[in-house]
Amino acid sequence: MIQASNAFMPHGQCFLWQPDVLWLNVGSDFFIMAAYYIISSGLFYFLYKRRDVPFRWMFVLFGLFILACGTTHLMGIWTVWNPDCWMDGTVKALTAMLSFSTGLLLFPLIPKAMALRSPTELEEANAKLMAALREREEAFNLLQQSQSQLLRRTEELTQQRRQLRHMATELTLIETKERQRLAIELHDHLQQLLVLSKLKLGQGKHLIADPTCSRLIADTDECLADALKYTRTLVAELSPPVLRDHGLLAFVGGDSLNGVTVPLNTRHQDERWPVTTSQPDVANDSDNPPDRKVHTTIRVVIVDDHTMVRQGLRAILENRDNIEIIGEASDVEEAVEAVHRFKPEVVLMDINMPTKNGIQATTEIKASYPNIAIIGLTVNPSSANETAMLQAGECSVLSKEAAVEHLYGAMLAAMKSAPND
Repeated sequence: MIQASNAFMPHGQCFLWQPDVLWLNVGSDFFIMAAYYIISSGLFYFLYKRRDVPFRWMFVLFGLFILACGTTHLMGIWTVWNPDCWMDGTVKALTAMLSFSTGLLLFPLIPKAMALRSPTELEEANAKLMAALREREEAFNLLQQSQSQLLRRTEELTQQRRQLRHMATELTLIETKERQRLAIELHDHLQQLLVLSKLKLGQGKHLIADPTCSRLIADTDECLADALKYTRTLVAELSPPVLRDHGLLAFVGGDSLNGVTVPLNTRHQDERWPVTTSQPDVANDSDNPPDRKVHTTIRVVIVDDHTMVRQGLRAILENRDNIEIIGEASDVEEAVEAVHRFKPEVVLMDINMPTKNGIQATTEIKASYPNIAIIGLTVNPSSANETAMLQAGECSVLSKEAAVEHLYGAMLAAMKSAPND
């Protein structure tokens, strides 16, 4: 039996072993094989470097197909001298399957491949994208410039608003200061002159017996009372915080003229110092002789920052035989010093004074001399003023215009309620 390898003859036999024909076929197969191997190697290297190639698997099939084709040419060279026809057929069969499969799978990919953009289209798209990026960059730069301008404008507007607010504040302060100045002018001059005029008229009423003159004095006194009432209204309208900032309301709230805090002193308001109203239950000062508890002579210190008012009060009291004016003071410091020096029985205390008010003076005096009777006097009486003064330790509160009729009676009432030394 002949072996299978010996059943076939080598392909060189077909060439009759003629060198020119044999090497022509062998050389052609060799270069075709080399070309196929080089192409497949280059394709596989490309796929290795570019992993983003679309339809990668198809390129792999192409590479295998080309490699198989090169192998068939290699087998063509081999079978020239070796008749391995079964191996040659097997290689060709594998090449056929790869080729046919690649061809079948190629057609469904053609529409998808055609949908891919061409390099020209990609360049155009890239150019449009670059143009859009440039426009975006220009728009962004313009936006930054606009934002910078907006920030500068906002800062300018904010600065202008601050300036306007500052100007408005300055105008408000100027207006407030002017109102306070006018209110102080009314209080410190006009109202004091009106009070002094009423005090003088009050003295004159008891000295004139002529009914006509008495009526004239009474009418004048009424006019002065109306004028005082009108000036109080003006003061309240011009500067409502006047009393709060410079008088009793500040002390009630715990604030003095300059913001130094002084607590209300109520420890002396007990049964020894009964509270009296601004108009004591005294029909007429002349009808109330001194009580037996009252000293033969009542020593008095007058505290008021207006000289004319002090003179008017002195004129009212000097006609009393049992009244001795032993001292005067124009502010709190002088008042405290006069009390320490003269030890009076009664202090007539003006409520509204510069630097410190009458409540603070009353508090300081009562802390050292709780038995001294202190009577508050004010041009602008109010329930708040009266409450604050009485809490500070004063015996009573009178309006200055009522001093002519009721001051002496208030002093007698205070002396009656005073404890013995």
